[in-house]
Amino acid sequence: MPQNDRAGIARFKSPLPARHLSKTLGGGGRWVDTVSEKLLLENALNALDRLFDGHCGATDVWALFVATSQALRDTPHGPALAEPLADLEAVWRAGGLADAQRDRALWITDPVRRYLAKLLPPLG
Repeated sequence: MPQNDRAGIARFKSPLPARHLSKTLGGGGRWVDTVSEKLLLENALNALDRLFDGHCGATDVWALFVATSQALRDTPHGPALAEPLADLEAVWRAGGLADAQRDRALWITDPVRRYLAKLLPPLG
């Protein structure tokens, strides 16, 4: 795949028509219309994995979800990513121990993680 930038994503061509991607992804009836959409959703799921592993914090996930929900605002996935934003912001604004923030952020984002896990194929 070309460099992971806007031009690189635009140049990437899926071997399948866009409407077939959800079947390829195991989308369970939800449509992933473009390769860019798939990459954004995978990045959101990866951020939740990094949060679980302790490699990023609630602030990082919040910032990524803000940007991704805006990028996907005209899709069915935008609202799902926007749903936990207020609660995530409250977690990092309240401060406290990083472990406590992480645990609270994991609990808040669990519905999004489950949504993305159903939509995207398992890794491996």
